[in-house]
Amino acid sequence: MRATLRRGWYARRTETKTRLQALRDALPEEDRMLLVLRVDRQLAWNELARVLAEADGDVPLDDAALAKEAARLRKRFQLVKDRLREQAKMEGLIE
Repeated sequence: MRATLRRGWYARRTETKTRLQALRDALPEEDRMLLVLRVDRQLAWNELARVLAEADGDVPLDDAALAKEAARLRKRFQLVKDRLREQAKMEGLIE
């Protein structure tokens, strides 16, 4: 009986992870990249700002511009997290 319960728990967990990944995959590319660099690769905000600026072909950012871009990305990251949380609630994945 315990093995059956454990298999059921793992199956639900796997399904939840799959559905959460689908929500993440449905995000715009810039938002997905932000999540990958911050969550998966654990880049610091200034490093993340530099990487994204270089990926866009922008000129290198000075310290002030880098700080401003890092702040903008932090706000965007919060908005993306809030949007994902709301979608996950609507899907019944979290309470």
